[in-house]
Amino acid sequence: MFDRRKPTREVLPGYEDQDIFKGQIVQIAVELVPLIGRNSHDDIIIKGFVLGDNAIDVVIAGRRKKQAQTLLSQIQSLWSRACTAARNLGESPVVEDVRYPVYVEGSWRTRFNRDDHGWETRNHQLYAARWTITDQNGGSVIYGEFVVRDV
Repeated sequence: MFDRRKPTREVLPGYEDQDIFKGQIVQIAVELVPLIGRNSHDDIIIKGFVLGDNAIDVVIAGRRKKQAQTLLSQIQSLWSRACTAARNLGESPVVEDVRYPVYVEGSWRTRFNRDDHGWETRNHQLYAARWTITDQNGGSVIYGEFVVRDV
């Protein structure tokens, strides 16, 4: 299949953002869990929960991926501490119970997947433009970039 994407050096922020952030920009609190993957574009996908136990995927795409390393390190550190604590109790940690709170500014997308029985299921994805985490001193640190809409 032919790849129609421009080379990375030719992609300007406005061009990139018009493709990633197609909907309205929202701000929402998300609890991320240490289930991290990547898609075919090498975007970072982190499973999370909003409003209690509503599962979503938070996607960090494009030029913002470079800024996600601190977030990924924090999530991995939290998972390591949870594993150590569970091991000391003689239990196994439940990955969905280990949650890292962040505040995300981004755009929603809905993705449909067909299951083994042929039914289509809806998966909600939040494409993150900016995210706020709490540092070791209790202060808020913002990562990512504002969405550029001028193309």
